[in-house]
Order: sequence, then structure tokens, then C-alpha cells
Amino acid sequence: MNHQEHCHPSNTQENDWIVSYPADKPDQHGFLISGHKTIFLNHFMMFSMVDHQYQVILEADLGEAQTELYWRDYIEYPNWVHVLANDPDINKMILPDIVHGYVKSFIYQMYRGFPPNPAPGQPPVLLATAPLTIKRIVAFRHLDLGYNAIYPPMLTYYLYGKGDEAHLSHYVTTSPNFQHELNLKRVPEFLTPEELERGVFVSFPDLYLSKDKPLITENPLPEGTYEVVVRGKKGMHKIEVGTTLWFDTEDINKM
Repeated sequence: MNHQEHCHPSNTQENDWIVSYPADKPDQHGFLISGHKTIFLNHFMMFSMVDHQYQVILEADLGEAQTELYWRDYIEYPNWVHVLANDPDINKMILPDIVHGYVKSFIYQMYRGFPPNPAPGQPPVLLATAPLTIKRIVAFRHLDLGYNAIYPPMLTYYLYGKGDEAHLSHYVTTSPNFQHELNLKRVPEFLTPEELERGVFVSFPDLYLSKDKPLITENPLPEGTYEVVVRGKKGMHKIEVGTTLWFDTEDINKM
């Protein structure tokens, strides 16, 4: 994806002269952890909360011991989500400070399960508290809250990754919407290593959202092979969808 378009905020309280968004306040932010050889963080979006109206994907270094701990725990508990959040007692933050370079690291708390309710009757497990380093911003954008906000004509995802790991993240525009984070079974052949790291947009011709259509409430991409349109490339291309890590329509739209 274009570095200037998606690695820098198009709508923040500092540089958006079209829509006036309320100022962010320092807060705790939760991220889904994905990847194993390379760790990526996906911010949990919320339309209803000013501080969380951002789609953010980061590449991060959790520290060698903590990365190994996460990997071992994921193998043992593959059906649980693994999340982290900045420690609110040490370093609350606003997300635009990440893209502006003011926040390059922070103390995080890593959990197995989603606080506070990962599963009925099962509390989240705190795995570690440690510092992380933000290595790279894959995507950063404010959700579209304007009166003229529209859905893409086809269901669109960020496709990104590194090495032999690739992931999809649903491109969220206006509300109501859903957050969907998932893995691909393998890196698509049509991508170079550089394109994979920069990220591309892929769209699914048979899937779409519309203000006149009920919101998608179930995983629209079960495991399997799909033909997609890839921005910047001609023709149709195939990808192999793997495991869904997170699918949510409730928290993202909660008022």
C-alpha cells in the first residue's frame, strides 16, 4: 500500500481541515497479536470512543523472551486470542503520537484471552509485563465519520506480512462495520517480499457492504481459496485464506 497514504494519518485532530474530530485523550489501547516469526499488532477499533477511532497495524518487537512465551502459549492454546495493551498505570497514550514519532516504545501487558471476558467463566491470563519497540507502521488511519462516508464497492482487506507469513485485516471505513483479522495459509505468489512488507489492498468481487444491506455478522471468509482483485495489478489473483483470529461486530459498533 502507498506509504504516504497508509503509514501516515489522513484524519487526525492536527491535520484534518475537513472534519473536526474531538481531541484524543491519553488512554489504554488493546491490540490483537498476530504472526509468529514477525509480530504484528492490530488495534481494537471502536466507532463510539474518540480515542479508539483508528485502524492501526504495527510491526513490533516484544522482546526475545516474551516472543518465545507468546509462541509457546499460542501452540498450547490455539483457540484463544492473545492480546496486549499499554500499561495504564505507567504509560497511557494517544494513537496519533505513534505515527508522529512521539511513541516508539511502551510498557505492555500481554494476555491469553480478551480482558475482561475471553470465555464464559474464564478470566484472562496475564502472561507478561514488559517493554516493546515499535519497528514499523503498516497502516494508520482514522475511521471515516463524515456524513458522506461510504463503503468500498467490494469487501476490501489489507494484505500484509513478512517472510513466509501473510495476514489479512478488514479495511474499515464507515459504521456499522466489522473488525476481522486473519491469517493466510501461505504468501501469495503474486507478491514480492517488498510488496508483502509494504502491504497491498485486496478486494473480493462477490462480497460487499451497503447501507441498504444488513451488516455482515458472521465470518465472510471461511478457510479456502478465493479470487481477488489486487490494487495495482491487472486481472484476478488467488489467495488461500487460513485461520480467523478475530471477528467482531459488537465492540466496534457499541454506542
